[in-house]
Amino acid sequence: MKLHKSIAITIGLVVGLSSCDSFLSHDPDDRTKITKPSEAAELTVSAYSDYSTVTLFEFRADNVMDKGKIRKLSRHWSAEMYKYNEYVTSTSQDSPEGIWREYYKAIGHANQSLLDLSKMDQDDSSVKEARGEALMCRSYALYMLAQIFTVPYNPATAESQLGLPCPTLPETHLLQDYERGTLKELYDVIVKDFEEGYSLVGDNYKSPKFHFTRQASAAFGTRLYRTLGNWDRVIELSNDCLGTNPALYTRKINDKNSKYQGTYAEREQIWSYETEDCNFLLSVAFSYWTRVFASEKYGLTTQIMHYFSKKTKNGKYVGENFLGVAPHIGFFGNASVVNIPKFFEHFEYTNVTQGTGYIHGQFVLLGGDEALFNMAEAYVMKNQFERARDLLQLFVSNYMRDYDPSSDEYKVTEEKILTYYKDVLGNQVHPDRIHGIDIKDFNPFFETTTTQEAYLRACVDLKRMAFLEEGMRWMDNRQYRMDVVHNVVSDDGSSESYLVLRGDDPRYAVQIPENTRAYLEPNPGYENELKPITK
Repeated sequence: MKLHKSIAITIGLVVGLSSCDSFLSHDPDDRTKITKPSEAAELTVSAYSDYSTVTLFEFRADNVMDKGKIRKLSRHWSAEMYKYNEYVTSTSQDSPEGIWREYYKAIGHANQSLLDLSKMDQDDSSVKEARGEALMCRSYALYMLAQIFTVPYNPATAESQLGLPCPTLPETHLLQDYERGTLKELYDVIVKDFEEGYSLVGDNYKSPKFHFTRQASAAFGTRLYRTLGNWDRVIELSNDCLGTNPALYTRKINDKNSKYQGTYAEREQIWSYETEDCNFLLSVAFSYWTRVFASEKYGLTTQIMHYFSKKTKNGKYVGENFLGVAPHIGFFGNASVVNIPKFFEHFEYTNVTQGTGYIHGQFVLLGGDEALFNMAEAYVMKNQFERARDLLQLFVSNYMRDYDPSSDEYKVTEEKILTYYKDVLGNQVHPDRIHGIDIKDFNPFFETTTTQEAYLRACVDLKRMAFLEEGMRWMDNRQYRMDVVHNVVSDDGSSESYLVLRGDDPRYAVQIPENTRAYLEPNPGYENELKPITK
């Protein structure tokens, strides 16, 4: 399994994109020497990847559908992602190969910064904080790569499953030897970097929402330790980032006086605003997502929209959840372009006359709502159900249409949760609520009681609603080894079949880039094509 290689991970080999890229492309002896913490911190800015995972995650998850004849395919790579092809022909932004390349390049910048900082005064507070940020960037980059290119974590099998290369030094040659190692080894590195980084990071930034502050770092930690099933640590870190009043750091979309109930333009901008206290870490990334999330052949549909929010004959909105109420999310567009305005595009002109340039989207990488759900799940696993209900109640008060705190309709109770999920507990085979295909959708590596399972399902279902279009659902699909159903409509619209990615399918790990196969062991499971089924 540990196949040695000599791989060009492309750290600092893309010349001309930034001063930091230019810096890393030089021979070490020719580089300008970095001697001040501020200079190393400036290099660390490039340790944040400028590629987004949202497009890939959304097209693989169960929040999208084939829209059929009403929408033509505009980008062939979206179909390749949606159908779980082994390779995606695009190698640029949003593609697996592009993400691999840019995240490893970010790791290279973090490693260079760490090397330079190691030569400075280790008692200097600014050196400590810069080192903490670099370690946090490396930990986050490796973690996100793991959510793409490895199978979901399971401690019982992690020592026998493929990990990923974990460079800890900057490239000193164009080629350097690496090995994939095991999944356990990969997560050991991620955790080590996180814990050391978290002990050092600070908040001294001009634009803190674009850096790993203490709050953003703690939020990442809740995601990491949720993946690992370390519930005590999830609770500790959730308390660190949400404090004693989580309401201060969660999104309030049903506030009629806020821009969340404003115009389309106001809504798409407010979602990732720096001024929103619920946003802990933001990124401006190269991505087509701002152009395709509504218009592509695969995406939100009226069928999915009505699952979450449907207007009845008497004018009341209802939703498929244990309360039966609908969120105050603003769905826009007609049947072919159903969407929620969450993404603000920045267009970088390279030629104003010709109208050419680069598409950037602004994305929320870490925030309070995710930390709240992670904390709720951790309380469930500690059998502290009342605390979990309190957190879910807070979410309901922020998100649900016409929320009335005095109405029993909106009250989160154990009875409602257990009753709603009683027919699926025990990971029973059941028809999924959108397509009607038989699935299993709850198979985490950790054992649960039926009460815990019901609560966890409630958490994940509400979270699905909150993060539509943002890529978060794919990480929940992985966490609970869900069977994911994708419909496939024939070209003439006359027939429909279904691709089902089963929870134990090795294709949960995206194939590593084709240009690495000469040096790295590829992910198994792509020998046979995923065959469509019919009802």
